[in-house]
Amino acid sequence: MNTARLGAAAACLLALALPASGCGGDIRADELSRSIDTLISSAAEGSLLAKGVAEDRTKTTFTRVRATELSEDVDHEAEKLNDATADPDLADEKRAAVALAGQISSALGDLQVAPTDEATAIGVEHSLSRLKSRAESLSESL
Repeated sequence: MNTARLGAAAACLLALALPASGCGGDIRADELSRSIDTLISSAAEGSLLAKGVAEDRTKTTFTRVRATELSEDVDHEAEKLNDATADPDLADEKRAAVALAGQISSALGDLQVAPTDEATAIGVEHSLSRLKSRAESLSESL
């Protein structure tokens, strides 16, 4: 296949893939609620993980890997929410969810960086529990 044909084929594939990528666009209340549910779940699991570290019951490698996975999930939700547009009646809730995602990700990052530090883990556990409660309140407001 010559270079021109290859370039045309790549451009066609890209044009087809972009609309199907799911990024951006209007967000509905049910979609926002599902994203917030992901934040709630990630914060809850991160809090349990931090509690295991604080009680010296969790392996370092597991803590680091799982904190990374949770943080990546939260970051992905933040990216999706940030890229989406919201009607004025959901705009404040969307912004609050993005901010919560950033705070949850940051706390999980602390656990990832210091997976054996019991004092850090206690702080992360409390922080994630508080953020989970805030996310639950946000979800209930929808």
